[in-house]
Amino acid sequence: MQVACELLLEFASGLVKENTAAKHKILLVFVPYVFVVFFFVLFSNFVGMVPYSFTVTSSLAATLAVALASFIGVNIVGAAIHRLGFLAIFLPPGCPVFISPFIIMIETVSYAARVLSLSIRLFANMMAGHTLLKILAGFAWQMLTSGGAWILIGLGPLAVISAVCVLELAVAFLQAYVFTVLICLYIKDAAELH
Repeated sequence: MQVACELLLEFASGLVKENTAAKHKILLVFVPYVFVVFFFVLFSNFVGMVPYSFTVTSSLAATLAVALASFIGVNIVGAAIHRLGFLAIFLPPGCPVFISPFIIMIETVSYAARVLSLSIRLFANMMAGHTLLKILAGFAWQMLTSGGAWILIGLGPLAVISAVCVLELAVAFLQAYVFTVLICLYIKDAAELH
C-alpha cells in the first residue's frame, strides 16, 4: 500500500516538475496540492460512474471552487516570487506604450477567464457524458420493457451503453489529468511571467 502511495505521489511530483520546469523551489509546494486535486477530480469522476450516484465534478459550483482555490494559490505564489513585478504578467515585454492600457485590459480579462475556463471545461465534459448515458439508458429501458421484438432490438443500445461506459472511464481519467496539467501550466506562467 505504501509503495502504491509513493508511486502516486511521484506521479504528482513529476507532473509539477515537468509542467512548471521547477526553476523555483517554492513551486514544489504545489506537489501535495496537485496530488490532492488530481485524485479528488479522478475519484469524483469515477464515483459518478456508479449508477444512481452524483458526480461532484458535474456541478459547476464544485469545479469553480477548486479552480478558484487554485487560481488564488497560483497568484499568492507568483506574488511571493516576484513581489510587485508580478503585475508584469498583464503587460507583455516589448509592448508599445500607446496601446499598453488596452493590452493590460485584455490580459486582465484573459487572466481572470482562466478560472471560468478551467471549471467549465471539467463541468461540461462530465455533464455531457453522464447526460448521454442517462439518455441511452432511458432509451434502452423503454425498449426492453415494451416486450415482443423490442427486447431483442433493445440489446443494441445496451451494447452502446457498455461502450460509452468504457469511454467515460477514459474521459474521467483524462479530465482529471487535463485539469491538473492546466493548473501546473498556470503555476509556470506565474513563476516565469510570460
